[in-house]
Amino acid sequence: MTREMSEPKSHHQKFRGYPRQQSGLALGLVRSLILAGLLVTALPQAAAASNAIVLGAATTIASPTGAELIQVEMGVDLTDFTVGGGVGVEYDQTRLEFVSFRFDPAGPPNFHSSPTDGSQAQPLAIGGGWAKLTPPVGVNGFQPFGTLTFRVISGGNATISAFGGIAPFGSFAGANGTLTMIDTSMTINVSAPGPAPAPPNVTGLGSQWMLIMMIGFVVLLLGAFSLNSSHAKASI
Repeated sequence: MTREMSEPKSHHQKFRGYPRQQSGLALGLVRSLILAGLLVTALPQAAAASNAIVLGAATTIASPTGAELIQVEMGVDLTDFTVGGGVGVEYDQTRLEFVSFRFDPAGPPNFHSSPTDGSQAQPLAIGGGWAKLTPPVGVNGFQPFGTLTFRVISGGNATISAFGGIAPFGSFAGANGTLTMIDTSMTINVSAPGPAPAPPNVTGLGSQWMLIMMIGFVVLLLGAFSLNSSHAKASI
């Protein structure tokens, strides 16, 4: 009887550790997943494409009117290939007055669109493209676009900003779709325009010409008097 009762007890002891084994396996699985996640995050990640509008350093040019002219080179720096797009330009109209935009000879050769000289539109809409359809379609890398010229109308800090995706061309695009462009801006310190150069002294020039004419008239009179005197002597 004692032997028969001992067999169930032994059977119960045999399976008593099974739940603990399940718990250990689950804990090991969790640890493995965490380790795998750490390894993935430690791997080098592929660099995201960088496509940006670029504004170069401002150049100051003297103007015949006395007001300074500011020129800013604009371009695009692209990781992806593009066939073109539109750029919007905003500027501080309390400090600057738009004069003109000229496309760079090495810039986009096709689909030119730019504001008229002296336009007061805000923002200015500029577009261009590269009709290069043989693979790889379009261009990438740094591409000059053109030159913005402004006239300084008052002194102080002036901000110029440029962004992609404006009419009439919209966003820059390539064979793989629309490009996400990084906007840019710059702040320049401009000096208030000085007085315009004085016009030439017209009165002074008139006086000089008058003096020359008077001298010429006196010479003519003296010549005529000398000629009359010679005729008078000859007749005597």
